[in-house]
Amino acid sequence: MSKHTLIPLIISILALLVAGGAYAATFISMSKLQERSFSLAEEIHASLDKEARISRAERTLTLINSQEKTVHEYLVSDDTVVDFLEILEGIEERTNAQIDIVSVAASAAKDGFTVSLTVEGSFKKVMQTLGAIEQLPVFISINQGAIETIIKEGDTESLWTASASYSVRQK
Repeated sequence: MSKHTLIPLIISILALLVAGGAYAATFISMSKLQERSFSLAEEIHASLDKEARISRAERTLTLINSQEKTVHEYLVSDDTVVDFLEILEGIEERTNAQIDIVSVAASAAKDGFTVSLTVEGSFKKVMQTLGAIEQLPVFISINQGAIETIIKEGDTESLWTASASYSVRQK
């Protein structure tokens, strides 16, 4: 081989080695960047999943709080017992039967109140009043009750009296 062919061959081999080295360095660098981008993509995906779970948990908590408020509307507390008694007075006005609240006391289990009352009026009015009390939007149950009639001389309509004791749940 002559010198004239050997120098271009060596230069070509060196150029090829430099180009191969540059390609290898670029390939390794790009592989590392690609690994890092995959890692970042996984972190972002995990973060978005976590954010979605937190958002679902917040919505669930809001729903639970809303439902808890709804349940508490059906409970009578120490603070709302007067409001409950005013509701009973409203029933008295609607049915035109006379309601006398005999007593209001905390129950023995301390989870509610016992309300004793009497209702006077025609049979229809007494029954409408007792039905309206049982349909109130509170947790209420009748403990005991009695209905009797009082016939007064000279009256064409008999007067009915109902005595009832209710348990009203509290918060």
